[in-house]
Amino acid sequence: MKYLPPSAVALVSVSTVSLAQAQISAQPESPTTSYATGAYPSTALGAFNIEYEVNQSTYNNLVDEGVAYEGLESNGIFMAHGFASNIASDSGNFENDVIEVHQADQGVAGALWYHTGQYTGNPISWNSQAQYDNGFAPAVAALTFVDSVYGYASGVAEVHQAEPGAGALWMRPAWGSQNEGLAQVHWFNSFDYDSGVAPSVAIAAEGTQQFLVVEAHQSGSSSTGPLMFRTGVLSFFGCSGSGGNCTSFQMSWMTQANGEPSMQYGVGENPSVAFCSSSPERLPLYQNSGIVEVHEYEGTLYYQVANYNLQEELWSWTGPVAYGAGYNPKFACQQTAGIEVHQASQPGAGGETTLSQVPFAIAYP
Repeated sequence: MKYLPPSAVALVSVSTVSLAQAQISAQPESPTTSYATGAYPSTALGAFNIEYEVNQSTYNNLVDEGVAYEGLESNGIFMAHGFASNIASDSGNFENDVIEVHQADQGVAGALWYHTGQYTGNPISWNSQAQYDNGFAPAVAALTFVDSVYGYASGVAEVHQAEPGAGALWMRPAWGSQNEGLAQVHWFNSFDYDSGVAPSVAIAAEGTQQFLVVEAHQSGSSSTGPLMFRTGVLSFFGCSGSGGNCTSFQMSWMTQANGEPSMQYGVGENPSVAFCSSSPERLPLYQNSGIVEVHEYEGTLYYQVANYNLQEELWSWTGPVAYGAGYNPKFACQQTAGIEVHQASQPGAGGETTLSQVPFAIAYP
């Protein structure tokens, strides 16, 4: 791997394959279907391809705005008051733990809150919410996998804007306790890593107490972006076996083809990125994994795929490919299954619109 200095990260060794051998692909499977009304949906796929979805919906006769959980067989369960909700599942431990983040106020930077919960049947059993930071437009990714040295390793990466407009982007990593997964999340200090709007993040297993992080965002506020991505390794240190907490972390960003930590891969807005792997624990086997990204451009939805070239140690993008019309898309995948959710239109005065979803098939070499 090529990294920006300094780097002191030990990586999992993988065999070298050609880019042609390493290609994965994504393909929409069926026409778009509507599933609810609301705004700003987010989705996650857990173990056994259980789908989770959250969206902002009017609640209590339009008096309050709420973040609602939408199960596959439910009509929406009120979860919390807030805006710009984002959900992730730590699918690797087969326990179907989830974490959700949202902002407290609409249109302004302020308190950022998180929930953790576990799916034991509709609805999700949510723990109490707590504030973890301040900012705007948060996104989160999480993964628990069986570490050969440490046991269960639960990593969380959260990203957000400092303010509503284009400006500093911040990341806040966290570690889930060894015995309780995401039930106990230990947050580290946040740090700024780039500038732009609409950040999205994905995470995969990389090595002992290490996670591959994939991040995408708009570098500006216009409808053309441009869209930027970066990848790196998030490492945790001083992890204890008793409470499962860690004492420190290090984020090492890879060098992209342009020699910088971030690189343009497309044009558009509101990107959503996911790391797809043939392994249920999202192990970055590279020849059996890759990045799938969705975004909008002037009302049209597009997806792109990135594969890793082990010989050149660089990510190579294909696309974009149009797959429908809509706004604010979000994408999640688990092995061969992918799911995308989006708004059919921009919300009107009532704050809601039709929410739609598109299943994807993910193929590996």
